Amino acid sequence: MGVSKEINFSFHGKLDSSDGDPPEYVATILYSRWDPTALDVDILWIGGDQNRRRGVNTFGHPGKNHIWLRSLDPIQPDVELLGIDGAKNSYAGTSARSSSVRVAAVQVGITQELHSHSRQLSVIIQLQPSGILSLPTIHEHHYDGHTSVEPVEEGLIPLRLGKAQLEAGLTYEYGSSEADGNEITNRVQRATFMGRLEVEPTESLFDVHEHLKKALSDACIALSLCYRQTVDYYQIEYMDNDAQGKRMVHRRRWNLVKRRASGDELIHARALRKGGLQRLVDGIRGFPRSEELRQAIKFLAASYTAELETAYFMAFSAMEAILACCLEEGEVLALTAGRWKKFEREIRKRIEELIPLTNDSDQEIRDKLCEKVPELKRTTLVRRVSVACERYKPKTSDLWVDIPFEEGIEKAARARNGLFHVAGAGVDVMIGLDLIRVRTFTERLLLKLLSWPDEEVWVWYDQNLKWANQQPR
Repeated sequence: MGVSKEINFSFHGKLDSSDGDPPEYVATILYSRWDPTALDVDILWIGGDQNRRRGVNTFGHPGKNHIWLRSLDPIQPDVELLGIDGAKNSYAGTSARSSSVRVAAVQVGITQELHSHSRQLSVIIQLQPSGILSLPTIHEHHYDGHTSVEPVEEGLIPLRLGKAQLEAGLTYEYGSSEADGNEITNRVQRATFMGRLEVEPTESLFDVHEHLKKALSDACIALSLCYRQTVDYYQIEYMDNDAQGKRMVHRRRWNLVKRRASGDELIHARALRKGGLQRLVDGIRGFPRSEELRQAIKFLAASYTAELETAYFMAFSAMEAILACCLEEGEVLALTAGRWKKFEREIRKRIEELIPLTNDSDQEIRDKLCEKVPELKRTTLVRRVSVACERYKPKTSDLWVDIPFEEGIEKAARARNGLFHVAGAGVDVMIGLDLIRVRTFTERLLLKLLSWPDEEVWVWYDQNLKWANQQPR
């Protein structure tokens, strides 16, 4: 038997109000079990016209981006609306009748309430895109239409995030529908973190949840690196087995469904088992310049699903961020701050001496040259790349096979500058091939920074690079 595709619950409540009687309502929260773009919050206002009007104004001019919907029934949980982006109201004459509130997320039952005893909670975290975390399987199709799936390898991926002991893997749910009188059974595969966590008497579920979200972002960044696209969560569900299976939910609304990108991954699920994912997450979290590292992975992952020109900028931004992580400040800047001030002052003075103000255009020429002076402060891209390669020794011999590696980097940088300054006029038409090479170099350097073993990189991760090297020049 299939499970319901939608989660729908309603409750009677009152808004917090410091001005007169609190507006009264019946709120309905509706979201799809499987579709992260579906999240509806509908509020039916009840009571007098004045209270209804104040209720509508609360969402028309909220003053803050989150509001609590308090339930009058102690059995029903309170709901927090996050990321409020306005509301669509309906009226009966001049009287407000209902509001459909646009929100980024809802939290159901996740409050700052303390309990007198510690609680063991089950936690289920749903990720997208589907198709990640999968291990090899054998699909058998029988003559009568029956299909069976036999795993070649089994096992979940362990991961500890703060107080949560989790396992990553695939989960399945089944839904039924009907078409032309025929019953249809759908199997829905989702990438999931599952596990347990403990809430102490001195802490609330809200506090534990906030810590889990922060730790979960690092796990998603690690998976984004592995699967070469943005991986993120859209639902966190807690279940208290000591309270008749009471459920508390954090649900986010996405604008678009994330689909599994084509192409081979950088790190396969096989390498994430036996502590591989934990090592990757701990490496990102413990890296001395972790913020730059996280940003680089985000840019790199996004470059695989963006349009060509945007992807090129993102890949270069990722490479620049990784290079900054590889080098000390003195290796990025040509001069120290004190010496640079003196050098800059002399350069600007020299520009004024060489370009006297003899006509109206001379001042404009001076200004343009002075605007370029700060660019001299940084060492060149090729020099930074050379220092990083000498220090971490990523493989570069197969990136540009017909020209030296440094020339290839310079060529790719000229294409980037051409896109930026002249919107692509005269830019090499082979930009797509250089994009593959820049990505591959950035990934190799990044994995060296994280001390990830070469034998645990997916064996077919560089198929696109091999294809690029076979193209006519």
